[in-house]
Amino acid sequence: MKQIVKRHSPYIILLIIVLVLSIIIPLTFSWLSKDGSIEGDITIGGMEVEIKAFFEYLDENEVLVTKNAFDPTAAPNCYDSEKGLLYINGALKSIVLEQYEEEGEYNPYFLDDFKVKIELTPDITSYLRIKVFDEWKVTRFYYSFNTEQIYSIYHEGDNIFPFHLTDEDWRVSGEVGYDSSWYYDAETKYVYYTEPLEKGVLASLPFIFGGDAYLPRISRTYIDTCDLILNIKVEIVQANRFSQIWGIDEIPHGGS
Repeated sequence: MKQIVKRHSPYIILLIIVLVLSIIIPLTFSWLSKDGSIEGDITIGGMEVEIKAFFEYLDENEVLVTKNAFDPTAAPNCYDSEKGLLYINGALKSIVLEQYEEEGEYNPYFLDDFKVKIELTPDITSYLRIKVFDEWKVTRFYYSFNTEQIYSIYHEGDNIFPFHLTDEDWRVSGEVGYDSSWYYDAETKYVYYTEPLEKGVLASLPFIFGGDAYLPRISRTYIDTCDLILNIKVEIVQANRFSQIWGIDEIPHGGS
């Protein structure tokens, strides 16, 4: 009897491996993680991902200024490459500017001006979700005693996401024409992109534009400053496996 041996194309074998890995675990990475920083271009399972974080505002001459948050020349002391963390001024910009005459007296990188954008080209139809870890540290300086008190605040209610999700035109909720596919789910504490990302199609996704800044308390005896420290985790999963991997029945949706 003649034995028949079937030879499989190496491309088919590679596809099977990719699908199996997609079933077992989501493609997960951390940006600004204490375990290792990620900035610029990265590759995950053949998938190109670019994270853009920057500050954009009009200067005193009404000229648009853009500063890359990862660039130590454009934004000194904003990004800690060793710890992989971003340090932002979490206090309301208008109040801070009223209190200080010189820029050197305060952190000039305000949450009000902060923008995050994510770009990727999926190698398979996928869903995307993001979790933002934020620490708000308030420093209260007492004039009379020339001392300061530092404490952390929980600047996020049970059902409140303290950052403004944005649409493709950088509009936020409340603005005319706002239409975003991002949705914050209070139960899982993740922000979901509610539309599937198509295989081989570049997705350029504005994610955050500003947020609910801390209102610094100022009196004759003391003044507040607020440091916002950010850590963001992004997860990408094969579209038809999100339920098994993320443990949810459907992609949360319904507004932002």
